[in-house]
Amino acid sequence: MSARRHPKLPGIAAVLGIALSAGAWQLVRHGEERTIRSHAEARALERALAIEHQLAVDVSAVESLAAALAASDGLTRDGFRLVTTHLVSRHRSLRALGWNPRVQAAERAAFEAGENGPPCSITERGPDGTLVPAGDRDAYYAVRFIEPERGNEAAICYDVGSEPRRRAALEEAAATGRLTFSAGVELVQDDAERLGFLAFWPRYGAGPSRPLLGFSVGVFQVADIVREALSGFGPSDVVVRVDDVTEPGAPRRLYDSHARGDDAAAGLAIEAPVLEQGGRRWRIGFVLPPDAVAAQRTVLPLLTLLAGLFATGLTAVYLDVLLQRTRRIEELAAQRAGEIERRERAEAERHRLQAKLQEAQKLESLGVLAGGIAHDFNNLLTTVLGNADLALGLLSSESPARDELDQIRLAATRASELTRQMLVYTGQAHFTPQRIDLARLVEEMAHLLRSAISKSATLRCDLAPDLPPIEGDPSQIRQIVMNLITNASDALGREPGTIDVRLRRCYLAPTDVV
Repeated sequence: MSARRHPKLPGIAAVLGIALSAGAWQLVRHGEERTIRSHAEARALERALAIEHQLAVDVSAVESLAAALAASDGLTRDGFRLVTTHLVSRHRSLRALGWNPRVQAAERAAFEAGENGPPCSITERGPDGTLVPAGDRDAYYAVRFIEPERGNEAAICYDVGSEPRRRAALEEAAATGRLTFSAGVELVQDDAERLGFLAFWPRYGAGPSRPLLGFSVGVFQVADIVREALSGFGPSDVVVRVDDVTEPGAPRRLYDSHARGDDAAAGLAIEAPVLEQGGRRWRIGFVLPPDAVAAQRTVLPLLTLLAGLFATGLTAVYLDVLLQRTRRIEELAAQRAGEIERRERAEAERHRLQAKLQEAQKLESLGVLAGGIAHDFNNLLTTVLGNADLALGLLSSESPARDELDQIRLAATRASELTRQMLVYTGQAHFTPQRIDLARLVEEMAHLLRSAISKSATLRCDLAPDLPPIEGDPSQIRQIVMNLITNASDALGREPGTIDVRLRRCYLAPTDVV
């Protein structure tokens, strides 16, 4: 680590340490928030299951009443009380159980006169919310019996079909033959502005037409069910909210345990799975108030941040001291390095000169060897050329062997030129530039070139007439032509093709010859 190259390293370490400390604080804080949410979700689910169980238990009282009424031939006030008393006593969150017979308009007078029950007037809610005599309609579903009567006197003879929400549940129960809950309604027997609901179970008569006789009815206050379900959990700061989300649009709140309404909206909200029963869909929500969430937070995120900042400070101080020490060491090392560098440069120069001397000696040896080989090979080629000339002189001009001897003579001449190039390279001979007819030189090499290229390639020469001679060494020009043709043949490989050799006159500007 160089102190001169990294003078800002302590500052960089401090910034990085602060960023890492903030990141660690954020990570620990988020982990703590996830733990709080996880615990809250577990508590919420436990309470939601308790509410669902309590609702099922309480609603079973309506099913038991319906079964008992179906098994009885006639229904009297005493008989109804005998059936319902123990059911009401067993279900503490059950407000009341009732029997609502279906009363046709023609039967209204007999019903109000006390037929099969006490005399009373069928009522409904007026515009101001008070109970008034019911208006004329085809049928009524008035409360004939209700248990317990005490506290529910206002509900006796009340026509539950007079109110739209209750009537919708009645019609749904009559059509399906199943237990049906009403939407949230204000109970007739309850003066407080709290919503309850009614559970209807239809009863049908005998015979093929199975006429609708009436409904077994359970009266429930949502608050009673929630409190009974959560009574086993002890005091809790969790806010419980029950919303009816059956109809599309804004949900209808049935219960809110928080007395101040939406003051707990800023807390940690948890929603349990939607509860479906009696044809209604209830969403049970739980809110952990902000003060309750804050009470579960710890000082661990803050301690993590402080520990990170402390470690960052120590690291920055350590790096600063280390850089100062390194700077002093570098100054001493620079002095020693200068001396070592001068010695190394002198030693390197000596090795370089020695290597150049050895290379020159090797090249000189190779030149002598190549010159000797070239001389000996040239002597052999002289014999080949001499015998080829003698053989050509002995053969007639029409002998078929003359072409082969010409090729031998041409190849030997070419080899002789190569040996001369080697001699020139070794300094034992010199190039002799002369005027060359390039077209003639290519024509003389054509047969030799055809034998040197691939068998699948075709050599085609296109030589312009009356080309001016060029000045150069014939052997080097032949070598150039041979290299061009050989490279073209190698490019074709084994694929068939044509190699064109063209000679043309052209004019080049000084800028083209670079």
